[in-house]
Amino acid sequence: MLKLVTMSKQHIRLVGLQDPDHLLYVSLLILGLDPVALEHKLKTPVNQKCFSRINRKLGDAILHFLYVCLDREKAGKTFRDCWPVLDKKRESQFYKAAFEWYKTLQQSYKQPVPTIMTKTFMEPGGSRFTSTLMILARIALHTSVNKRGLRMRTSISIPVLPVIQYQNGTVAAARREMTELCI
Repeated sequence: MLKLVTMSKQHIRLVGLQDPDHLLYVSLLILGLDPVALEHKLKTPVNQKCFSRINRKLGDAILHFLYVCLDREKAGKTFRDCWPVLDKKRESQFYKAAFEWYKTLQQSYKQPVPTIMTKTFMEPGGSRFTSTLMILARIALHTSVNKRGLRMRTSISIPVLPVIQYQNGTVAAARREMTELCI
C-alpha cells in the first residue's frame, strides 16, 4: 500500500514507492497500458518485475506505447515506416526516430530531461533503459494531465483521473494509488 506522508508544503515523502520498477509499472497502467493483452500478444510476462530483464520486443512495445501517449498523431507519422519492428532495417529506423523525438523533448519540455545516448534504446533492460522509460512515462503523465485541463501544483491537490474498468481491477487500483500521490 502506498502512503503519502506530508513533511511540508514543498517536500513530500512517499512511502512504499522506493522500487522504480513498481513506479514505472503503475505509471504505465495509469496511462492505459493493457498488460494482459500485451502479454498475450508478445508471449512474455508483463508485470512490475519485467523491467530489469526486459526482452527487446517488450521494450520496443512499451517505448512505442509511451510515445503514442505523448502525441498519438506525431507517433503515427514518426513511426509510420518503422512500426511494428519486423526486421533490422525497421529496428534501426525505430530507434533513430525514438532518439530524435527524445532529443526534441529535451529541448522543449519545461522540466529537465536527462541526456541519453542512442545505445540506451538499442539495448533494452537494465537501470538506464528503465530510467529512460520512467522519464518518458513522467512526461506522458504530465501531458495527459495537461490535455485533460487539470493543473498540477506542488501543494497537495489531487487530480481526479477517470477510472477504467478492468478485469481484475489493477488499473483502477493503480489510478487510485497515483491520484493519492498527486503524481
